Amino acid sequence: MPAATFLHGRRTPWSAAPTELRAWVAQQLGGEIVDASDRTGGMSVGLATVVRTATRSAFVKALDGDHNPVGAQNCHHEARMAKDLPVLAEIPALIAAGDIPGTAWTANVFEAADGRTPDHPWTGSSFGRVLDAWHRLTPKLHGVEWPHALTAPHAFFDRWQQVAGDTEDPWHELAQSWATRLESAMSRIGGDPEHPAILAHIDLRADNILLGTTEPGVWFIDWAHPALAAPWLDPAILFADVIASGADVHDGGEVDATAVWRAHPATERYDIELMQATVAALAFATHVGANRPPSPLFPHQRGWERAMADGLAPFIARLR
Repeated sequence: MPAATFLHGRRTPWSAAPTELRAWVAQQLGGEIVDASDRTGGMSVGLATVVRTATRSAFVKALDGDHNPVGAQNCHHEARMAKDLPVLAEIPALIAAGDIPGTAWTANVFEAADGRTPDHPWTGSSFGRVLDAWHRLTPKLHGVEWPHALTAPHAFFDRWQQVAGDTEDPWHELAQSWATRLESAMSRIGGDPEHPAILAHIDLRADNILLGTTEPGVWFIDWAHPALAAPWLDPAILFADVIASGADVHDGGEVDATAVWRAHPATERYDIELMQATVAALAFATHVGANRPPSPLFPHQRGWERAMADGLAPFIARLR
């Protein structure tokens, strides 16, 4: 059973997918599907399956648009984004995308990466591999002409203001203690002259990363919401996932997050305050989310948000 901080939930199995979808996927891959392995990571309850023909494999994401129209819109959006991403070894390419004739389903089919997601809590070796891979990838993202006017989601990272302004919220005083630092750091997530914006993933978590059995073998998947953001934002989000998982040494883990940020070539040139403030912003954002009504479309979202908020709370309390 994955840890609560690893975003996962019950998803639609391949066996429950309509025959029209399975036939459409086989057509896109040019052969009969001989094997299917369902996955559990991510926010959606839609299908997430690695399928194989005699000659190739692919990762299929699909859902019923009648049941989840928001998810269908997100699926279409992800396909548009995938078509504009640069062709890079670290990002599985889109093979096909479309609405399935005769059904309300929509599907995206990607090249499959032969790997597994990092464990929660993160280990030092997995974290090191991922940071090394991100350091290799980042220069390739500089200078990418991004045709969409998407920028970092300030509203999400500014949820702390709601907590700071609510005297009844149990995190109120903690938010107030971070207010000045958060105002300063979060105003920079869209990039600035010191660190101009680059193409960013925005959702850099364990469920969106795959580790191969051999090095380098690291893939960054699910580019559903890429945007232009400061180059330090993605690694800071990744650090938040590591810390929330309980991997920081101060929480009994084997990763010294502060020391790694200051020493690793992927992050050493960025002020550590940017990482710490991002972790704090994510803590407050997930705290706010966890206290909202359950989402029928994403039934495991609130539980994950609560686990994340609880996992990040000790870190930001130590640094208040």
